[in-house]
Amino acid sequence: MNGKLIRKYGIVSPAPDKVLAYLPSPRPFTIGLKPGENVLAVRLAYQPGIPYLSIFYTPLPVFSIYVNDQQTALANYDDSQHRMTMYILIFALASGVLLIISIIYLVYFLYDKTPKVNLYYAAFTLALCITSLTLEVWGVGRFGFVSSQMWVFFMEGVGVTIGMLMLLLTIYTLFGYTRRTIFKILVLAGVIVTILMYTSSLLGFVIASIGFPVICL
Repeated sequence: MNGKLIRKYGIVSPAPDKVLAYLPSPRPFTIGLKPGENVLAVRLAYQPGIPYLSIFYTPLPVFSIYVNDQQTALANYDDSQHRMTMYILIFALASGVLLIISIIYLVYFLYDKTPKVNLYYAAFTLALCITSLTLEVWGVGRFGFVSSQMWVFFMEGVGVTIGMLMLLLTIYTLFGYTRRTIFKILVLAGVIVTILMYTSSLLGFVIASIGFPVICL
């Protein structure tokens, strides 16, 4: 700002393979505006080779800035952190319930391996548990190097896809259905959706976490 470095995140380099994208903390900081004209210069770099996904299916901003007085900015930040804590707590409890259910049905399967329905249902609930833990508990409000969070979001989409296929296997086994052609088509669709999450980012993520589960249901 005005020719003086005030913040630096990640690694910016002319060589793409050395660039490390970084998601800064939402905690506000003081920049100290001077009377008259102030010039804010921002240098950006793109890190290739990772899927760019975001929670709530909103595009990731390349750059955004909000100017406010210090007291109001800190109050807004504290309020958002409180709401985020409650959000994480709710999903942590839900994840714990899913984990308990998964362990119970896995024990059922280990006790009697003849009915595979217990194994499939254990895998289904475990996939939902991992999905909820990674995205809603670990991922929400996370800041730091972008690559780790993007791969967590990617695995969330994979978890939902696998979980829905396990739910179908549970229903098939429970009611004695044969492995129908539609199931094979859905498995292939799951693979395509996983590839789309990496290549098309947000579009693939929306299909994986909303479209694919609806089709399976």
